[in-house]
Amino acid sequence: MIVKLFTKPNCQKCFPAKNLCTSLEADGFAVKRYDLDSVDGMAEGALYEVQLTPSVVVVDDKDDEVKSWRGAPPKKEEILEILKK
Repeated sequence: MIVKLFTKPNCQKCFPAKNLCTSLEADGFAVKRYDLDSVDGMAEGALYEVQLTPSVVVVDDKDDEVKSWRGAPPKKEEILEILKK
């Protein structure tokens, strides 16, 4: 599974989500980061209907959404439960 993080540079609410994803990366989980102010970020965000920042989307190996959180990051324990399945 892959964690996709959608943020904007000046988003104050995005810092906890960025820290969460840094921690997940340190634990060996795959994380992809997208800036919604960039063309690539907007395109990827459109695929998952991201309209709020931060948004955290967990996808499976086929890029299908498994679970998502929009507007606030999940607790680390909550996302680890999904990732360890």
